[in-house]
Amino acid sequence: MTNIKNILFFILFYFFCSNNFAQTAYFECDKEPNNYCMNDTVKFINNSTGNIINQIWSFGDGYETYAENPMHIYQNNGTFTVSLTVFDNIGNSDIYEENITVNLLPELNINPNNDTIIISGQTLTITASGNYDEILWSSGETENEIIVISENVYSAYVSDNTTSCTNTDSINVKVTSTNNNNSNDFEIKTLNNIITPNNDGINDYLLINNLDKFETPCEIFIYDISGRLIYHEQNYKNNWNGTSTNNKRIETGTYYYILKTKNKIGGTGFIDIIF
Repeated sequence: MTNIKNILFFILFYFFCSNNFAQTAYFECDKEPNNYCMNDTVKFINNSTGNIINQIWSFGDGYETYAENPMHIYQNNGTFTVSLTVFDNIGNSDIYEENITVNLLPELNINPNNDTIIISGQTLTITASGNYDEILWSSGETENEIIVISENVYSAYVSDNTTSCTNTDSINVKVTSTNNNNSNDFEIKTLNNIITPNNDGINDYLLINNLDKFETPCEIFIYDISGRLIYHEQNYKNNWNGTSTNNKRIETGTYYYILKTKNKIGGTGFIDIIF
């Protein structure tokens, strides 16, 4: 009788543990897994069930995180296997995988490819080329070539009808009464809006275009999305790599920068940091 009681005890204990500690890994994306484009922010929703105390995500491009509902930006196109592994408090685990397809952005090239100064009364022909299906200029035209005469920032927006991916580029046209081209007439622009400070020599730093041609000092302020100042440098040298003012690494996410030069020229924008 004692043996029977022991067997029943272990059976009940087994079912108790199974019911209380079993877990199932599962996640969803904020849209269809094959509808993403390069540089999109993919939002992952953790719908796992069970007594979960920890989880680890692998995004298929070399990056991992322990966040519960992470976001991730894919900088390259392709198909990536995303896996979510969940753990309970007695060491059991479960894994769920799904493929994410990231589509290539339509190619867009603008000529002239640099900000340009024209003399008052002159016209400038701006030409767009690439493998896109449709184009719309900020001035309203839908042709590949536009002719401008006034000072403005002219932006081209292109789309791929198959993937629904879009791309954009712009040129800043200044008008002067003389032939004296001064680079300080231009607004500040970044060369990259995503940095990945992993010391591989690619997008490790926030780079300002033609920074050496502006009157120094160039002062930079970087804020998080809540408006908190996290970095300040009075004489910026294209050397910010995702650290706070006290040299601590910040979190992956989106940040806002303000850069001012000695002659009051300024630039603002958003920058995404991926570790």
